[in-house]
Amino acid sequence: MREVHEIFDNVENKIVSRSRNLRGILDFARNRTINSIEVQRDCYEGILAIHLAEGSQNYRYSYRTRFASYTVLCDWLAARRSWHGAPLQLMQKDLTVCIALEKGFNSQKAQAMLEIPAYECA
Repeated sequence: MREVHEIFDNVENKIVSRSRNLRGILDFARNRTINSIEVQRDCYEGILAIHLAEGSQNYRYSYRTRFASYTVLCDWLAARRSWHGAPLQLMQKDLTVCIALEKGFNSQKAQAMLEIPAYECA
């Protein structure tokens, strides 16, 4: 079964957009302000959460998905040039690092910021 990506309206408590791929998410986010981007490392996988504003309503919309590869997630984020400057939270276990998404961001820099070496997952 193919994954469906959904954007949730936190004010009206409903799904406002669905897409079969990430392109729909990018189109929806294009005309909105990014409040924050959260990237969580879960073993080799990566979890992405994006919070968007609409006008003066901060954190109005939310989107969350899972990438099979943490490296692919970080590289995908780095390619979002229009998102540079957005607040980014890198999380792994009990550690969170807050930075601004910037040019040159990649998975190696993210891992170095978390000061966690590559590890084996059981």
